[in-house]
Amino acid sequence: MTTRASISAYLRRHLWPVIEARWPGAAIAVARTAGHVAEAQGLLDRAAAQAVDLLRDGDALSVAGLRALSSPEQINTLRYWIAAHAVPPPSTARLAEAVRQIIAADADHLPAVIWGGHALRRYRNRLFLTPASPPALNEHREWPVADDSSLDLGGELGVLQWSPLPGGLDAARLPDTLVVRRRRGGETLRVHRHGRTQSLQHLCQSLGVLPWMRDALPLLYAGCDLVAVGDLWQDARWCVATGAPGFGCTWRGAPILV
Repeated sequence: MTTRASISAYLRRHLWPVIEARWPGAAIAVARTAGHVAEAQGLLDRAAAQAVDLLRDGDALSVAGLRALSSPEQINTLRYWIAAHAVPPPSTARLAEAVRQIIAADADHLPAVIWGGHALRRYRNRLFLTPASPPALNEHREWPVADDSSLDLGGELGVLQWSPLPGGLDAARLPDTLVVRRRRGGETLRVHRHGRTQSLQHLCQSLGVLPWMRDALPLLYAGCDLVAVGDLWQDARWCVATGAPGFGCTWRGAPILV
């Protein structure tokens, strides 16, 4: 099997003596050039690091800020930011296409550029580095309603834990066990006692839940009724009076959702 090391050894042994015989001092010139390249790369890295600091928006980068950079600066900045996450960047051509798609996309579009096991995704003028296949709650689970009960959601989705919550769910009205599953579409909640019923989709949009993470949300069901979504929302129709002792769901180790 040919390796980089074996190729390098062959070149040093067989090709380099011929080059030195033809051009004395070639080694000095090559070393000088290599030093210049290293210096230039250092300058590019420092410029990219400064750009990332300016563009950082939580765990994402500002698309508006990225748009203000020149095309070479955009590619250099993204390559540095991706590598800083210990992720091998895509090819230059793929990265240039990613920049084009992400910056040119309309505000209501959700462009995604995928390579290997990773992806660049845009949402609400922010650029995210995500897995190519984001985590999702793949099967329903049963969760007892009890003080010491917790539920491991598996994968990288964290753990649900019951905890006291004033104004929270009314344990006396809940069944002994809830069913926890992912969304299927059309779910609704009334999050305020005297408010209107809202779709889960609308609630996610209002909070800014990342679209590719919405299948990771654990939906808690009492029979056919949706009573809570993780620790984000509870249905007021299943809650005790304001300030009264109730139950709440704490989502420990939850993935980044917004």
